[in-house]
This record gives sequence, C-alpha cells and structure tokens, in this order.
Amino acid sequence: MILKLIITGIFLTTTYFMQGIFDPWWALVLGLVLSFALFLLDEQYLSAFYNKSGKRNKRKSLITRSFLFIICLIPVTVFALTATDNVIGHGLTMGLNIQLLAELLAYRRKKAQFNKRFFWQFKIELSRKSINLFVLAALILFVFLTLIAIS
Repeated sequence: MILKLIITGIFLTTTYFMQGIFDPWWALVLGLVLSFALFLLDEQYLSAFYNKSGKRNKRKSLITRSFLFIICLIPVTVFALTATDNVIGHGLTMGLNIQLLAELLAYRRKKAQFNKRFFWQFKIELSRKSINLFVLAALILFVFLTLIAIS
C-alpha cells in the first residue's frame, strides 16, 4: 500500500511541476481514486462472480492482475492519454498502471506468488530473470506513459 502511495505521489508531483496546476486537478485525483476502488472491488467482490466459486478470493485469480489485462491496458492507456481530453480518464488509466506497477514491484522477489498472481492463465512458470525483465519493461513503460501524460 505504501509503495502505491509513493508511486502515486511521484506521478502527481511530476504532472504538477511539468504542467503547472493540472487543470482540473480534482478530476485527475478522482480518476486515481476510481482506479484504486476498481482494484479493491475486483479483489473483494467481483472475483467471486467470475471465478464461479461463490467464495471471495479463493484462488486469487483476479482479472485485473492477469497478463492479458496488463497487455490490453497498454493501448487503452495510450489512447486515453493521446486521443481524449478527459482528465478523469487520464487519472483512471494511469491509476490502473500505478496499481499494477506497485504490485509487480512488490511480488518480483516471490517467484511462485508472482507467477500465480499475474500468469495464472498460462501453464508456464517464469524464471527470476524473466520476472525481473518483465518488471523492468513495465517500469520503463510506466515512465513512457507518464511522459505522454505530462506532454
């Protein structure tokens, strides 16, 4: 949780100093809050519906923590940042990326948990080197998306 707040603070500070006062700043914050709520809602309630188990968090197979979600989020974020002027959408998509980046960084040293959390759809198991490369690519992508957001 602290890592998510730190990354969010860095993102908000960067957008503030690079663009002056983000107009309207409250919309960006609202988008970030909505993204945090979406992840919490997925983990606490929605997973019971799509896992068809009737119990919450039985397997931790969360849609918002899947490899396919991460891959699909990239073009959606680029579209939201470049083709729309909706600041809430900017905050929402960047908030989703912040959440994922924080969790990728938090789980990167726990190989079994990382594979179970992010690659549960596949029967492969990433090595530590592959995990580190994947997290590094996600970090570079986040920096790139932040640069798009502040331009």
